[in-house]
Amino acid sequence: MRCPGQDTRYWDSSAVSEAECPECGHPVEFFKDESTRTCRRCGHKFANPQMDFGCAAYCKFAERCIGNLPPELVAQRDALLKERVALKMKPSFSQDFKTRVGKGVRVKRKIIEIDEERCDGCGQCVPACAEGAIQIIDGKARLVSDKYCDGLGACLGECPQGALRIIEREAAEFDETAVEQHLQATAPSEGEAMACGCPSAQVQLLTSQASSKETSRSVLPHRANSELSHWPVQIRLIPTTAPFLKGADLLVAADCTPVACPRFHQDFLKDKIVMVGCAKFDDAQLYEQRFAEIFAANDIKSVTAVVMEVPCCQSLPIVIQNAMEKADKQIALEKVVVSLQGEVLRREAARLREMEGVR
Repeated sequence: MRCPGQDTRYWDSSAVSEAECPECGHPVEFFKDESTRTCRRCGHKFANPQMDFGCAAYCKFAERCIGNLPPELVAQRDALLKERVALKMKPSFSQDFKTRVGKGVRVKRKIIEIDEERCDGCGQCVPACAEGAIQIIDGKARLVSDKYCDGLGACLGECPQGALRIIEREAAEFDETAVEQHLQATAPSEGEAMACGCPSAQVQLLTSQASSKETSRSVLPHRANSELSHWPVQIRLIPTTAPFLKGADLLVAADCTPVACPRFHQDFLKDKIVMVGCAKFDDAQLYEQRFAEIFAANDIKSVTAVVMEVPCCQSLPIVIQNAMEKADKQIALEKVVVSLQGEVLRREAARLREMEGVR
């Protein structure tokens, strides 16, 4: 039995239609079961615009069924196949459809391009990308995945070498869900180096030049040796779990004091772990919380606070005392006041009344 739709006995006037040849515009007559016709004027073969090819778009036996597929249909086969698969899979994946299936769809859109020749690996573009699409890999900025880049170009102005630009190309669609998962997976834990590889936050243990056997005093008789034994030194950058904090004698220095004191390393830093900050311009509450965590997590032996004689510096020892109270610790605290010319004006231990409430 033949399908009534294909049996000419059941056809009506709608079974015959005309279409203009896309090459020359000459009218070409189509019967509804004809997939292609050849224009008599120019010889161009084209598909029947009224015909629904249905499964012929993706069936491997299509050519056996209806003959050679028209070029217009061949060009769309991949897209039609993806669409067919997506329609079948979407009910099963529900809300997870875009993450699991949509990532395979590529569209022409705006996306970042990185010129590796110009990139010097400074890493300034990394924190500028809120989606985490850029990372420093092998000393160069790299686009981790197309789906993490929204193409808005927020990172462009952060590149001093002009190595970034926005282009249009085929890429996976921007996926907000994937970005959230990526940011959660790559969020650095306390104490880890930044994603940009910036050495300012990388924990390091240094060898004191004073104890190095390779240092020759006869060759460099006037050179003072560094007593710095660790990195970083900024209060806000030192993680509370840094190994050099265990059982340490802390030197908390106002950031102007190393500039004012010509013998800062020899007079204050030797055999101590230094933490540098500014009580005036930095967040005092953040400092207090940071010190409290350090005091609670590490067996700190002593704290020496070196401050300038100016009034704004005097709050730094108070912040340290408040942090001791918060951590329920009683640690020996010495306050050293330095003049603008770098001279030590006075040294004083914390008074007992300032330590009241600490058990």
